[in-house]
Amino acid sequence: MDNHERCSKCGHRNCKCKRNKCKDCRHYSCICKNKECSKCGQSNCQCKKHKCPVCRHRDCRCKVEQNVKVNVKIASSATGATGATGATGATGATGDTGAIGATGDTGATGATGDTGATGATGATGDTGATGATGATGEIGPTGATGATGDTGATGPTGATGTTGATGATGATGPTGATGTTGATGATGATGATGATGTTGATGATGATGATGPTGTTGATGTVSSASGYVYHTGAQTVLAGGNVTFNSTGPLTGGVAFIAPSTITVANGGEYRVLYEIEPQFAVGNTEAAYAIVLNGVVQPSTIYGQVGIPNQNFNLVGSAILIIPNGATLNLRNVGSTSDNLLTTADGVTIINASFSLFRLS
Repeated sequence: MDNHERCSKCGHRNCKCKRNKCKDCRHYSCICKNKECSKCGQSNCQCKKHKCPVCRHRDCRCKVEQNVKVNVKIASSATGATGATGATGATGATGDTGAIGATGDTGATGATGDTGATGATGATGDTGATGATGATGEIGPTGATGATGDTGATGPTGATGTTGATGATGATGPTGATGTTGATGATGATGATGATGTTGATGATGATGATGPTGTTGATGTVSSASGYVYHTGAQTVLAGGNVTFNSTGPLTGGVAFIAPSTITVANGGEYRVLYEIEPQFAVGNTEAAYAIVLNGVVQPSTIYGQVGIPNQNFNLVGSAILIIPNGATLNLRNVGSTSDNLLTTADGVTIINASFSLFRLS
């Protein structure tokens, strides 16, 4: 095998396969050791030491069976029965190694080796002959202007020209330094008083001053009494939102007066206790009533009282309160409900008071 060719068995160029054949099984990759010996039953057989040098078998029969070729003349007779087949002869010796097989296909080209180092630079060659002169190039750009020459001598003065037009006035020059202050002049007459300026914003409130000493207690005053009483008898229908009328008066003192038909006046203000009573007559369709005192045209919430009844039964509606009444006030008793009320006129055969209003000054 050429050293440059690869072995078809092991894939190497420097093949050693022939040296590694098993002498027993004649294989390159011997499997003898993996088989048990038929003689001793061991994988690591030692029987090969007892092979016959002629037939190469461990169980040699060379001396027992031999093929003998004999020429015997036998009289003609009937053919006898075929004898039994003789025992199989011993295997012949292994023949010579066959001729080397055809060369296998060329293996794949190996990887390219590393590039070798660059060789040294060769010596410089001789200078070549001078070439022909090239064509004239284009004219280059104009060079920079040279330095200005010296100024020539001054020529003679020309004739004086005509006077030109007056130029525009120049800018005002800076203000001169302030002169010394003159003597004070006499005081002029006083001018008219200017208009009053707008009032400035109110200043912040100053800190509260210390509380002054308590004054002496004044003499105990007397409370002037004031009271009044008005009432009504007889038939009366009080409309919803209307005032109750009165046709009789009781005592009126301390500035309390009555203006018919429904107004009570109070000259001296103060704290008053007020009281009123109403006798509404309930009927079918009208079984509720509500009344209140009106002070200077304003209904007083603390005086609103009401009553709910049943037809043909009557209840006495009473309302009372304590009011702060100013000087010169007016008072009225008003129906603040949504229905008109007829007042009861008699009870147990006699005429009764069906509306009244009274007040008493407390302080």
